[in-house]
Amino acid sequence: MGFISSDRIAEVARDKVLREHSYDRRVETILELVRQDGRKFLAPARSWPEERVHLAYLDYFAGNGALDCASDELRAIVRLSLGDATRGAAMLARAWARRSWAWMTSTIRSVGRSRNSGASG
Repeated sequence: MGFISSDRIAEVARDKVLREHSYDRRVETILELVRQDGRKFLAPARSWPEERVHLAYLDYFAGNGALDCASDELRAIVRLSLGDATRGAAMLARAWARRSWAWMTSTIRSVGRSRNSGASG
């Protein structure tokens, strides 16, 4: 059994990487996947039930503080599914609680600052 030098191993590995991991090869792989599976991977939400789509929107809006939009989504969900409406209401309640907590803490801090600035002046 012969000895293979580390330089030879590195050379073979480099050749393989240059041959198999080019941008052209990656594009071919992606196009192959798209041809095999069609649009299956491109927009999975298109096959979701309507209430699940509304729930995803509600989650997004609630998480980003757009509570009026989240409330609109909850109204749409209520018409479609009681179970999902319950989950959506819980998400919206947590978002309102976060907003209320943020408002309370900022109000308390501003009252504390105004008291401190009045005492030093």
